[in-house]
Amino acid sequence: MEFTFLGTSAGTPTRSRNVTALALSHSGHKPWYLVDCGEGTQHQLLQDKLKEDGIEPGPDWGELQKGINVTLEDGRLLRSHDYTQIPRVARRLIVAGDNDDPTLLAGACKGSHVLIHEATYTQDVADRVGP
Repeated sequence: MEFTFLGTSAGTPTRSRNVTALALSHSGHKPWYLVDCGEGTQHQLLQDKLKEDGIEPGPDWGELQKGINVTLEDGRLLRSHDYTQIPRVARRLIVAGDNDDPTLLAGACKGSHVLIHEATYTQDVADRVGP
C-alpha cells in the first residue's frame, strides 16, 4: 500500500488548493481509494476521471455515480464500475488527527492494518513544545 497526501490547505480551500485528503494506492481493480477527504474532493476527482475520458460532467455523470451504465450519443458505452468503487474485503485503516493525546486511539487501533495520524495544532501547543 502507498499513501499520498493531497491538498495543502488544511480545512480551508483556496483558489489553487483544495482541502486536504489522502489517497491510498494498492494493486487491484481501482488504482487508488480516496480516504479522509474534505467536502467536494471526491466529486472533483471523479470529474477529472470523466474529463480524462473526454466526458464533461453532467447528467451522465450522475447516472454513472448511481451505478447505471450510460451509452453516449457517439455510441460509446460508459460502464459504471469504471467510475465507482466495487465492494471488497475490508482492511482496517485508522486516520486520526487534531488530537493532543494519541493514547486515546489505543482501543481503536487494535486489529488495524495501518494508522495514519496527522494533526494541526494550536499556538498554545506550539508554545508548550517549542520550535
